[in-house]
This record gives sequence, C-alpha cells and structure tokens, in this order.
Amino acid sequence: MTTLTKTLAALTFATLATGCSQMGSSQVPTQDIEATITLTARGDGRTVIDADLRHARSAWGESVNLETGDALVAEYDGRRRRLDGGFGYSGVLPTDAPDMLVRVALDRMSFTPAPDSRVRLPDPFEAFRTRGVYDVDYDTIPIEWSGGSDDAMSVEISGHCIFGFERTLRFDDGVFLLRPGELDATSSWDGSPCTLDVTLRRTRVGVLDPALDGGSIVAQQVRTTSVVVEGW
Repeated sequence: MTTLTKTLAALTFATLATGCSQMGSSQVPTQDIEATITLTARGDGRTVIDADLRHARSAWGESVNLETGDALVAEYDGRRRRLDGGFGYSGVLPTDAPDMLVRVALDRMSFTPAPDSRVRLPDPFEAFRTRGVYDVDYDTIPIEWSGGSDDAMSVEISGHCIFGFERTLRFDDGVFLLRPGELDATSSWDGSPCTLDVTLRRTRVGVLDPALDGGSIVAQQVRTTSVVVEGW
C-alpha cells in the first residue's frame, strides 16, 4: 500500500469513526432510526429545536439525511414548523410559553411515520446576579434563581482559572450553595479576581415516538449568570 493510499484510508476511517458520514433516509426504515431532540428556551421568547437522526444499527452511527418525502416537523399551539438541515436539523418556534406542548413528527413517504415524539417546556426562571468576590477555599458561594420546580436542575461553572464544574441537583428549590474547596483551580491561576460563567439548566424529559429505535426528546430552560472568585 502506498503512502497516499494509507493516508486516504486513515482519513476515511477517521471520518467514519467520528460519525461524520451520512446516508439517505430512503435506505433506513423508521425502526432503525435513533433520534436525539432537544428544545432550548433562553428567556428571549423563542424556543430552539435541535434534532439529530442516526442509523441505530450501523457500526459507524451514520447521520440520516432526510430525502424528498421525508421531513421533521414541530407541532405546537395548533401550528407546524418544518425543521431544516442536513447533518442535523433545527428550527425556531416564536414562543417559550411555560408547559407548552411540542410534538416533533418524523413524516415519511415510504416507511412508517413517527408522528408523536412530545415534550412540555419547563417553567421559566430568572438567574440572579451574584455580588461580591468570593474566596474559593473559604467562602460558600450562593447561586440563586427565581422559584423552584419538580424538574431536573443542573449547575455548570466554567472559567479560565478553574477546571469545569457540573452538578445535577437533587432538589430544584431556587438555590445552590457551592461549598469551599469544591472548585478545582488551575495551576496557572495566580489567585487574582477571576470571573466564572454559571449556566443553570432546568430540564424535562419527554416521550419519544415508539416507532423509532430509541434516543431522547428533552426540553430545557437555560439561564446564565456569573460569579467572581479569588484565591490565596
């Protein structure tokens, strides 16, 4: 095998291994499709839908490209909106009403349709600003938001002076207390004030249409705030 042939073979393998290949939907029955559908509202009056379709029985997990006659359609409040894309599908709904029911239908021309993947949007909330400067080794940092819920809540914290932090809460009661020492500082940080980005994510899991092989449909309300820390 020549060097060029080896290189082309390696590139082909890398492309397949990362799931970047795709196949047309005319080759894939509905029961062989895995769907991952995420609805995200950020408090701006809109809901963004992202959907990824994969061949569930393929060793490479190829993307499924919807061909003529097949489509992903979001249904909400008596209206329909087609999702656009290729390697992934997306669309924007002009509403983020609490408890809004959204159905995502996979319409098919030659195979069984999957019309009833559905989820309701969680209640919106406001992330409160964290004031002051906190010592990462000695201070408890209160991260607060309006209201609580029965839905899953997670806190994600990132910044150039720390390694990423993520925590899924047992209860969504409107506050998370970050205890001293829970953040892992990078060795390059000199302890000077550092602004951390805080992402709060309230998530509700929906029901995927049983005609599909599997996957998930979830809706989330996402808000961001920040906190300033220092170290010694």
